[in-house]
Amino acid sequence: MPSIDRRSLLVAAAGSATGLLAGCTDDPAPPEPQIEYLELANHRHEGQEFSARIEDGDGTAFETTERLRGDEPGEGAIVFEQPVSGPGAYEVVVEVDGYESSTTASDLITEEEDCLYLEFYLGSSTLHSEYLTWPCDEESVAEDAPAASV
Repeated sequence: MPSIDRRSLLVAAAGSATGLLAGCTDDPAPPEPQIEYLELANHRHEGQEFSARIEDGDGTAFETTERLRGDEPGEGAIVFEQPVSGPGAYEVVVEVDGYESSTTASDLITEEEDCLYLEFYLGSSTLHSEYLTWPCDEESVAEDAPAASV
């Protein structure tokens, strides 16, 4: 009867244990972004129709079409507070006047700052996007959040 070398048995057992435990760590999952505000703004003089949607893994989580006037103060921007109900893997897409801008929310956050204020505005020659982040676990709303553009 062949004998099993003790050293070979230990090496084989250690290799199996390493393979079974690969990927099993106690590292916390990366944070998911929370979109607290979504702003759409028209910086042109003529009115424009904005289409915005927020997609997640299950489909469309938020969708709106808004006509924003550019020639009257207070009519050129709209801000949606908490357009989605919680953190998630969101893709935001805005279309206006033949332009489209999209952003993946998780690309904008850090472990420390996971709340988002997203702004999409139509300038004279293109559709721009900007964002602001802050820690979601703070009780107060971001005091540095930009005011709605008019």
